[in-house]
Amino acid sequence: MMELQAAERSAKERGLGLHSGKEAPTTKVVELSRLGEAKGRYYLSFLHRGTQGNRPPVWRGVVDVVLGGGSFRVYIPKEHFQIPFKLAGIVAPSSAMHPGEIADPFATEEWKDFSILHLQQREVEIQVDTSDRAGNFIGNLNLAASLLHAAERSAKAAQLNIWSAEGRVPARQSRFDVQNAAASGGDAIQPTMEEGWVPVVLADVADSTTVYLQRNTPEALEAMELVNASIQQAVSGTTTGFVPSKGELVCALFRDD
Repeated sequence: MMELQAAERSAKERGLGLHSGKEAPTTKVVELSRLGEAKGRYYLSFLHRGTQGNRPPVWRGVVDVVLGGGSFRVYIPKEHFQIPFKLAGIVAPSSAMHPGEIADPFATEEWKDFSILHLQQREVEIQVDTSDRAGNFIGNLNLAASLLHAAERSAKAAQLNIWSAEGRVPARQSRFDVQNAAASGGDAIQPTMEEGWVPVVLADVADSTTVYLQRNTPEALEAMELVNASIQQAVSGTTTGFVPSKGELVCALFRDD
């Protein structure tokens, strides 16, 4: 507080900023909200300008409002607009934002207060990966990622709220993930509420919201061995080795496998 007061006194003495006596320029801020799927994808292409490979560009902004544990409204000064933004990789209960909506179980103010304390009115950098059917943008937020992922890991470890035995991750979130995968052309696994773990191998990371997994079960390994045996049989008659033609689908064994 003392540092801010000293900075204000210095600005007054030097006639800087709002103490210069000049009329402040008028800035029109466009608030993007309730865009829907079509307009969301339109603005998504704009936010993807300058994408290099699979890495979206970095946008500097300010968290104007915290709507929930992982939902925000972010103002981007460079373009003078405010966007609805959700942090990728975080499963948080949603509060009722509009009349007629029903809040998710365990949607307490404690989770929202955590984000307000650490993020509201903070300067941040975001990368937008995709958009959902409601027109919300989903991606990474540099300051929030480490804070909220740590909070989520703590809640999982302590089995609190939606991670407790009485409060599984909402089925609505699972359906949303399936819809996102279908919209992006990927193969989605139908949601299930059955208990248990399935061993998998992380085959590829496309972006912050899309990964490709390979089942690591005895049945899957047996199927892979049959595929490998078929490939070996197909190329066993060649003496110079197998040389695939352009565009041909092949299976290769990596050096680290």
